[in-house]
Amino acid sequence: PMDIWHGATLTLGDEMVAFDCSADGSVIVGEDRFSLAAVVNGMGVGGWQTTARAVTASGGHVVGARDFRPVRWRTPFLEETVLPLPAPFGRGIASDVTADASTVVIDAWTEGATTQYATLLWRAGIGTITLTSHLERRGVVVPSGARAFFDVRLSDDGRVFAGNMTSADFTGVRVFVASLPCRADFNSDGELTFDDVASFAAQYNAQTLRADLNEDNEWTFEDVQLFIAAFNAQEC
Repeated sequence: PMDIWHGATLTLGDEMVAFDCSADGSVIVGEDRFSLAAVVNGMGVGGWQTTARAVTASGGHVVGARDFRPVRWRTPFLEETVLPLPAPFGRGIASDVTADASTVVIDAWTEGATTQYATLLWRAGIGTITLTSHLERRGVVVPSGARAFFDVRLSDDGRVFAGNMTSADFTGVRVFVASLPCRADFNSDGELTFDDVASFAAQYNAQTLRADLNEDNEWTFEDVQLFIAAFNAQEC
C-alpha cells in the first residue's frame, strides 16, 4: 500500500518493492522497481543498482547495496559502511544480517568475460570469507564440489544458514540448511567432554582450519583461550 511509503523522497507514482521489516514493523526496507534507489521507511538512497534487502530485528541496521557494492547502513540517518570484497570479486549485494549486525551474508560475483559467483560472509573485526569456508571451519561437512549460491539467509544469532546449494558446473540446485555445531564440540557428538579437549589439542597441533577459532589463519594462544571460554560456558 502506498501509505507505507508516505513521505518518501521518491514520488508516490514510482513502483516499490518491500523485502524485509523489523520485528515490530516500524522499519520497512526495499527498493524502487528500477533498482535506482534503496528505500528505508520512505528515505531514498540513490545510486545505480541500489537496494535495501534486510534489516535487523531492532531496526537499527539495514544491509543491501549501492552501485553493486555491499553496504551496511545504520538507521535512522543511513550512515553507510561499504563492506570489503576479497579478490577476485568486484561486485556484491548484502542479502541478510544477524540481530547484532556483526555478520552479513553477501552475494558476490566477478567482473569480466567469465563470471564467478560466491556467497560470502562478512564479520566485524574479522573480514570477509566464503560461506563454504566458514562452514568447513566450524565443522560442517560441505558436499564435495558444492557451494553456497544466492538467496542464502541466516538466523539472528548467525548459527543457522538456509538457501540454495549448487554444483560448480551449475548442473543442479538443491535447498540446504546448515547448523553450526557447538563451538567447543570438536568431536561433533553433541556433548562437551574431555574428548573434545583432546580433539581440539590434536587439531591445534596439526594446525587444522577447525582449530583456528578466530579465523586469522594463525594458531596462537588466542585460539586456545576461545576454546576454553566456549568449553567452560558449555556454549551451544
